Amino acid sequence: MKSESWGQSNAAGEVRRGQVFLAAYLIVTLELTFLFMQFGVMPYLAKNLGLDSVGFGYLQTTFGVLQLVGGPIFGRFADQFGNRAALALSCASASAFFLLLSISTSIPILFLSRLPSVFMHGLPGAQKVITDLTAPSERAAALGKLGLCFGVGIIIGSALGGVLSTKFGLSPSMCCNREEIPGCIEFTGCCLLLVEYAVCWGTLQAGKFVWLLSSRESPPVFL
Repeated sequence: MKSESWGQSNAAGEVRRGQVFLAAYLIVTLELTFLFMQFGVMPYLAKNLGLDSVGFGYLQTTFGVLQLVGGPIFGRFADQFGNRAALALSCASASAFFLLLSISTSIPILFLSRLPSVFMHGLPGAQKVITDLTAPSERAAALGKLGLCFGVGIIIGSALGGVLSTKFGLSPSMCCNREEIPGCIEFTGCCLLLVEYAVCWGTLQAGKFVWLLSSRESPPVFL
């Protein structure tokens, strides 16, 4: 009876581990898709708001500096509170990023929208999850799939950003003025990343169960 119960627990653990992997792949794909959607149209949005080339350079520099500063803080947060909390923080930050971007009607708000990017580190968080839950023999293949999601996000995001901005405009108000469905990239990115946040928080709870079934000696990062 004990062996049968253990076998069922292992099978359930494998299923839930697969769910964790799918959630990590989804997070990376969506985050990179929406990130490169806004990268493609950001110069046009900045120009419409009256930002010149030097100001746009400052805007991009602000984003890079925040990412640089936030990386070590995000890593420390993941070590202290676990990967589930870290990925949830990344998704919530991305949602706030796109929400602020969607209501950017002035240059100060546009700069303010860069602030949540300090914790937008979905890819490192997903890499940490994959590394922790895979054996050394499986790790290269799992991380390779994560890299594939990265590339897919870049390709789809760049193309989709151009298509949506051409058809619906650069801001929700422009979409409404044209009596179109609000399908601008910032608003769409915010809404779908909120869905991603819900998926991340719900599915990654399976990681705790996976670690309880694990026989490794390394500490459980999901607890």
